[in-house]
Amino acid sequence: MIFKKEFFFLRHGETDFNAKKILPTENIDISLNQKGRQQARNVKFILDNVSFKTICHSPMKRVKETMELAFEGYDMVKFEIEELRECCYETWIEMTTFVANQQQTKKVSDFFIKTIQGINKALAQPGPVIIIAHGGIHWALCVQLNITSHCWDIDNCRLVHFKPVESGWNASIIS
Repeated sequence: MIFKKEFFFLRHGETDFNAKKILPTENIDISLNQKGRQQARNVKFILDNVSFKTICHSPMKRVKETMELAFEGYDMVKFEIEELRECCYETWIEMTTFVANQQQTKKVSDFFIKTIQGINKALAQPGPVIIIAHGGIHWALCVQLNITSHCWDIDNCRLVHFKPVESGWNASIIS
């Protein structure tokens, strides 16, 4: 169960794999491409209008690069969380087809558990918290929170506001 605490989620900027729609068979730690670096610089203008106290992030290179560019000049606590690491290709395929067939594999179940642990580690930090991570983390989070208010497959460098509501959770993209 995820702590009932409002937070923000930012997916990392684009990589060459994202641009070419390549899903690596291994969890490869790659950098942002030029477009991804520009996306991270551009999202700074949106972030300037939102209040954060703590940045929690995946240990992967593309997330750290996004964080450095998007939060340049910010003096905030940064907390790296191993459980926010992206899933591998097989888990992504099984997870995204899970919704259609309602059969959760061990890989997907383990990834969901890891994601919940990572999100709860982040939400235990002083808030408001922003979590910078990956598309797979966002998808797993939406499944676990039973989000129906927006698309689970978000573009690179999209900022999403997650808020507990009476009936569960709401998520909305901030533009």
